[in-house]
Amino acid sequence: MAFIPVDNCIGVELRMRLDSQRVENTLYFYKVTGWTAADVPVVFNALLVWWNTYYSVPVSNQLSLNEIKVTDLSSDVGFSFEIPTPTPKPTGDSAEPAAPNNVALCISFRTASRGRSSRGRNYVPGIPKTAITANTVDSLTVSGIAAAYNQLLVVADGLGADWVVVSRFHDNAPRTAGVVSFINAADCTMEVSCERGTVSRFPRRKLFMKLAAVTFAVVVRGSCESGSCMAHFTVLVQPVTV
Repeated sequence: MAFIPVDNCIGVELRMRLDSQRVENTLYFYKVTGWTAADVPVVFNALLVWWNTYYSVPVSNQLSLNEIKVTDLSSDVGFSFEIPTPTPKPTGDSAEPAAPNNVALCISFRTASRGRSSRGRNYVPGIPKTAITANTVDSLTVSGIAAAYNQLLVVADGLGADWVVVSRFHDNAPRTAGVVSFINAADCTMEVSCERGTVSRFPRRKLFMKLAAVTFAVVVRGSCESGSCMAHFTVLVQPVTV
């Protein structure tokens, strides 16, 4: 598929580990004047501090932040940096063991517009087992995660930027250029999400199911429409032809 540019926007991948499995959340930031490679260390430090100060508080110490990738989305030849976090790696604050890796809490990103193209989300892994009763997460954990994500509005402001949702698809068709919607709030449900239930949201669901069946990967969570997701990866056990 051809590259879809998103003017004046960077994508940030928060690459984590949970029980030796790679997990990732994606975020997007828009700046009117655009981004340069010189901005990358500032973005990295701002999000590292944010993760350590806010994101880490409600989650298990079995979850660690290993790397932050910052990519210029305005051009297919733009900059892209993968920066390891300091050692020892930052971890969650809770000493309680995490729920199984396919369990996460959905945090939704709200904008002034409606429709899937204007909504984003992350799936937060590493929820402590003791915070979950049946299918419900306790209010303290939920409010902590919501507060952490709403703090990204302050982080973005400090970068002279806006936290945004990026849409590269509309009606399952690729756009010629990505569209951004400005996030004004983050909202968290109290019910846990199961990874398998999100696969059908992808336009190429059969492809993802085929990959899952052959590689034993837990595939990807989120929406191709909004471009915000969390991914789980495992090692491929054999080549795949699709």
